[in-house]
Amino acid sequence: MRKIIISIAILAIAALSANAQIRIEAGANLGTYKFNNQSMDSQLAPKAAVYYNFIDFGDCGLEAGLAFTQYKIENSDNKATMTISNIQLPFRGTYCLDITDNFAIVGVLGLYAGYAADGKTVLSDSVTNDPFDGEYGMKRFDFGSDDALFIKIMKKLCIGVGYQGSFFNLCKSKDVQVEGNAISFNLGFIF
Repeated sequence: MRKIIISIAILAIAALSANAQIRIEAGANLGTYKFNNQSMDSQLAPKAAVYYNFIDFGDCGLEAGLAFTQYKIENSDNKATMTISNIQLPFRGTYCLDITDNFAIVGVLGLYAGYAADGKTVLSDSVTNDPFDGEYGMKRFDFGSDDALFIKIMKKLCIGVGYQGSFFNLCKSKDVQVEGNAISFNLGFIF
C-alpha cells in the first residue's frame, strides 16, 4: 500500500511541475465476478485513482493514470467471500461538453491493464485461501475497458460513475470461465 501512495505522489508532483492537469478521485467500487455465467453477490469496496491529462485538444483529450480498485464479493450459498486488490494503469480518451462556464459533462472511453496485487478467499469455516493458487486460481493480469461519465462543477469538482469490464477469462483453467465487471461511484478534484 505504501508503494501505491508513493507512486501516486510521484505522479502528482510530476504533473504539477509540468503545469499539467491532474485529477484525483476516490470512491466506491461495486465489482463482481461471474463464474461460468453465475454472478456472486457484490459488496462495496474502495477505489482511488490519479489521472494525468497529457494531451488537450479543446473539447477532447487523452489521459493516463494509476488506480487502486478492489473487488469484494461473496457467495451466500456457501458463505464464501473473496477480496481482490488491483493496481491498474488506465489509458483513456475524454470528451468535455461545456453546458455553462461552471458546469460540464465529460465522457470517457478507454482501456486498462491491471495486476491483482493481493487477494484472499475466506470459506464458511474461516479457512483462508490464496485465490491465485492452484489450477483453478485467478490470473493476476487483466486487461479491459475503462469507461466513465461525470459532471464537472466549477472546473474543479468531479462527480461521476464508471464501468470496467475485463476482456479475457480471469481463471487459469480453460474449463472455468471467469469475467470481472465493476461499476464505480467517484468524487474527484482537478488541479
